[in-house]
Amino acid sequence: MRVLPPSRVSLGLVALMACATGCSEEEAPVPEVVVLPLCPTTPRTCKQVQAYSWADGITVECAPGDEFFLVKSTGVPPYLKATAKLQAQDWEFLVPLSPACDTAPAPLGPASQPHGLLLNGVPFFPALDPKGNDLVLSQEHADECEGSLGVGCAYGYRTVSPCVFGKGEDVAAHADKDGHGALVGLALDGFGLHAPETSDGEPAVDACGGHMTEARGYHYHGSASAPYTLGCMVGATQGDIRYTARLPKECLGPSGPPKM
Repeated sequence: MRVLPPSRVSLGLVALMACATGCSEEEAPVPEVVVLPLCPTTPRTCKQVQAYSWADGITVECAPGDEFFLVKSTGVPPYLKATAKLQAQDWEFLVPLSPACDTAPAPLGPASQPHGLLLNGVPFFPALDPKGNDLVLSQEHADECEGSLGVGCAYGYRTVSPCVFGKGEDVAAHADKDGHGALVGLALDGFGLHAPETSDGEPAVDACGGHMTEARGYHYHGSASAPYTLGCMVGATQGDIRYTARLPKECLGPSGPPKM
C-alpha cells in the first residue's frame, strides 16, 4: 500500500499539460513484463540533496530527520524568461529524502500529470498516453530544448531536455568520472533520473527505465526513445507536486497553448 506524505496546504491545482494527441485522463498501464529487483533504502542527507547541480533560483528545503524535502521553482528554466506566453507557476515538489522500492511497480498516471522534475526546476511528464501513443513524436510546439507549453502556459518536458544544464551545454559533459550519465532530475518517488549513459558492467535497465547498482543504488536512466524518462515508478512512497495556476486567456483559447 502506498504511503502518501502528510497533507499540506495546496498552492494551487495539480499540474496539467496539454496532450498533443487528445489523450484521456486514464492512467497509463504498467508494462506487461517488468523485471523489478528488490532494492534497499537509498539514504540521503539534506546536504547531499542541496548539493545537486540545481539551476540558479531553485531552493531546496529540508531539515535533519525529515522524511521529505521540498524543492521550490518557478518552472521557468534559466534559458527562458517569463512572458505572457510563459507563466511562472511557483512549483513545489515534495520528494522522499530516502527512497525505497515497493514490491511492485506503479503506473505513471495521466499524461497530463508530472512525475518528476529536472534539476533546472522544470517538471517532466509521461511520454505515452493510455493507448501507448508516443506524445513526443506527435507534439507540435516543442522548442529546441524539447520543452512545450501546456494548460496555463506552464512549461514542461516529456524527455530529458538537452538544456537541463543550460542551453548549448552538453549533458554528456557532466557525466560522472566513471562515464556514468549525470544526475539530471528526480522522480516523484525520490529516485534519481540520470542521463542515458551507464558504466561498464552495470545491469540493463528494467521496464521502468531503472536498475540497481552497488555504487548508486536504484536509479532511473533517460533514453532516446519511449518512454524517454520513466516507464513506471518503483518507489514505495511518492511525494506530491503543487503549483499556483495562472490561466491567461491566450493560454486557454480554442487553438490551445500558444507557440513558443
